[in-house]
Amino acid sequence: MREKLPEILIEAASVVLALLLALGASAWHERNQDIERAQTARAAILAELRNNRTELGKNREATTRNLAILNEMAKDESSAKGQSARFDVPLALLSEAAWRTAQSSQALRNADYAWTIEISKCYELQGLFMQMQWLALEQLADVEKVKIDTKADIAKQLQGRFNILSNLSANLEQAYVELLDTPKPRGGK
Repeated sequence: MREKLPEILIEAASVVLALLLALGASAWHERNQDIERAQTARAAILAELRNNRTELGKNREATTRNLAILNEMAKDESSAKGQSARFDVPLALLSEAAWRTAQSSQALRNADYAWTIEISKCYELQGLFMQMQWLALEQLADVEKVKIDTKADIAKQLQGRFNILSNLSANLEQAYVELLDTPKPRGGK
């Protein structure tokens, strides 16, 4: 037995070394896959934000026009409620699918932390915009139910939400500019 002890020790050391090499290779491969996933998620998120920015641009123009119409209506105390005013309110359908998928799949666990926080803030602002857009549309749809005598009174009721919507839209556009037009670190940590 003593004669075979060096052979057994060499063989055991070889097995331990092979096991350690396999674990190291596996960890290296997993890390590379995580970095690739983070880069794929980052690209998808940035593409989604570019599309959202385009969608928001269409909505911002209409919101600006509607605000001008509301401001004019608010000045005209003489016009009766029955006279029609036309609002073009296209919905800004802003997606958050890539962001939610990246979160649920943990694809961003190896992404730059500061970048991830900035993206998260942008999506939070986008969520606020979507909420305010919905509230403005609800208020606009309910105008006929409200007992108001003049278009000026109606305009004054709507101005607040459309002003907030306009401000949120401007802030969201600025967030898009900062994220999409300013070079940032790529990929992993």
